[in-house]
Amino acid sequence: MADCLEAAKAVMKTHHRFCTCDPESFFRDTTYDVYIQRDRWDAYAYITVGRGSRHFPIGVHPVLAESVPWKQRALTVVFMHELLHALHPEWGHERINPEQRLRANKGGYADALVELVRLWVNGKLLSCGS
Repeated sequence: MADCLEAAKAVMKTHHRFCTCDPESFFRDTTYDVYIQRDRWDAYAYITVGRGSRHFPIGVHPVLAESVPWKQRALTVVFMHELLHALHPEWGHERINPEQRLRANKGGYADALVELVRLWVNGKLLSCGS
């Protein structure tokens, strides 16, 4: 999972330059704990963002934790979503979701977006509607 987080950071550093923050320095100054979450079946993953925090725990749904190439690509896209929450705690999902899709497409992860939808359609991942 750590490789997926690093891949997501790389995409964000390359393709998230429009904002007032600098992703390069942000990721240099922050730390992350990635763990399998068992308490939220309605979330692909979730990040704990505290005001002014520089440390971010990220819980990952067990379905995405499997070390299979297509699931790792899907997890990378999910991490992009969570990193957007860390970079922009003031943004809601109405802004984060389109930015996640844009970054995934620019980063070459369009196939992973399709796989995430497939997991949702097959009932392996639930959507909390956000």
